[in-house]
Amino acid sequence: MQEFFIRLWGRVINFDILAAGAAISLAGTTLFGEQFWAMVFLAYGLIAFDTLTQWVYICKKFIVDSRRVDEIINVKWQSAVWQFFKAETWNDNYLTSRGFSRITEKMIVYTLAIMVCFFAGKNVPEIHLFSFNLIPAQVFPGFISTVVFLIELTSVNENLILLGHASIADYCEKLRDFILVKLKG
Repeated sequence: MQEFFIRLWGRVINFDILAAGAAISLAGTTLFGEQFWAMVFLAYGLIAFDTLTQWVYICKKFIVDSRRVDEIINVKWQSAVWQFFKAETWNDNYLTSRGFSRITEKMIVYTLAIMVCFFAGKNVPEIHLFSFNLIPAQVFPGFISTVVFLIELTSVNENLILLGHASIADYCEKLRDFILVKLKG
């Protein structure tokens, strides 16, 4: 397990990753300004929360499957978090290192999508045709912000249901439905 974290830390401080991060930082600040970073950090926060809830569910499932507790709802969060650090949980049926690559993949895809939409919002001209007004500076950044938020909120909602927190999941679902109603007009 210690080797795994040493390799993970080695990847984090890898020059290639730091160079890509610096390039994204420079491009984001130069091309889009401060609103870009607010959206990127919101997306990263949602990814982190989604990942945390998924890992807690997987660790709780491991505890139930190993017959230490009879139901997922009865497993405490602290036990699940502690189980995350145990080597027995890290196998093909539960936690795998591929999960870390999925996080990186989501972060890259969301960052690129946010960059494209903010760039389009800044550079596509406004369209005024008949009674239709398209203002790209508002439409494109708002669109990507809403899509990322809804995707991650739906995933968090599913994880909360699996964890047995249906009452909290109901609030997430009501928030999602509220946003969708507002989008429909």
